[in-house]
Amino acid sequence: MSAELWALLGVIVVQLASILINRQNNNTQKPLIEAQADEAQSEGWVKLAGEYARQIESLKKLEVENSELRPLVLKLALQEKQIEQDKKDKEDWKRYSQLLVKQLEELGQIPLPFRRFPSNGDTGKHNVVTQSKLATVRAEEQQ
Repeated sequence: MSAELWALLGVIVVQLASILINRQNNNTQKPLIEAQADEAQSEGWVKLAGEYARQIESLKKLEVENSELRPLVLKLALQEKQIEQDKKDKEDWKRYSQLLVKQLEELGQIPLPFRRFPSNGDTGKHNVVTQSKLATVRAEEQQ
């Protein structure tokens, strides 16, 4: 046989030996590789479970916050209704006061303007002002 054939056979034997050695190494390493893969997979599951737990906790907190805000929305709606009613009441009182002013003027009295009194309740004294008294006061002021 020629040297080339021996060289070719040598290369084939080396290649076969290399394949067998790699296969044997893979077989011996297989449990280690599988264990590493299982460990990585279990770590992934742990991370996934942790993320789910975090999201569930976050949703619970949002639900609690939402339940705390619901009464505020109702309170705000009630306050808006009350403000609307107060405006209507104010207009009613305004019309009523104008009616009273007309009645006083028909009776010859001059209505006193509305004024707010101090919080201590001191209202002071108010005398009825009539047309004749007003004329007397104006005459005295002109002298």
